[in-house]
Amino acid sequence: MATLYMNFMSQPARACVLFCRINCLKVEECHINVTAGQTRSQDFRKINPLGKIPCLKVGDFVLSESAAIMRYLAQVNQVPAHWYPRDPQERARVNSALDWYHGSLRLPAIMLTWYVIGQTMQPTIKLISVTEGSAKRQLAVLKDTLKMMEGFYLADRKFVAGDKISIADLLYSCELDEMQLLDGVEQLPMFGNLLEPFPKVRAWMIRVAETTEPHWTAVTATLQKVVKHGRERRQQMLISKL
Repeated sequence: MATLYMNFMSQPARACVLFCRINCLKVEECHINVTAGQTRSQDFRKINPLGKIPCLKVGDFVLSESAAIMRYLAQVNQVPAHWYPRDPQERARVNSALDWYHGSLRLPAIMLTWYVIGQTMQPTIKLISVTEGSAKRQLAVLKDTLKMMEGFYLADRKFVAGDKISIADLLYSCELDEMQLLDGVEQLPMFGNLLEPFPKVRAWMIRVAETTEPHWTAVTATLQKVVKHGRERRQQMLISKL
């Protein structure tokens, strides 16, 4: 059986878990505690020398990178074609969206995530340090990315690569869903306010969640607990200033 090394607070890992659960793939989920330094341990580095999750292990075959993992699983399993189309042009559209994701959405979103973690949590290992000024610059980049999603990827499509959901939608939606963590810091706008100028993006996120239920709620449960705690913390901070 294949093993997927993952963590429910990892955006790309959640996308892979969703894909596996939705398609009933025989993949064992192995939780890795990133903030406790487990990805840096010798045992994990023996599995994935890159020290990253998600990571898929099938026998002696090890594969990292979420997009590559989902592409591989889509091709070796009998999953519906809409996830990773067999038609060359439709597949190219999905590949294009996946390539754009890494440079345009993933980068500002992960930097904002690290900022929130640095402000609100106490991880047991040293993580990437992001200043408030850097976070606000990344927020501007994220807004430009949302404009591109609104005006191009979702201009006349139900999903980012066409009218049917694909693996690209899983990556995009899990990444943006993590931005609810912004609700836990007073230095940045709340997620709902961030999305307000982008009605197509908001509608698409709802559509992805509804299309992937009941798995979406289950896979995002850990994130929602953290988001709830962050919102309560922000509210308490605002009250204390009254």
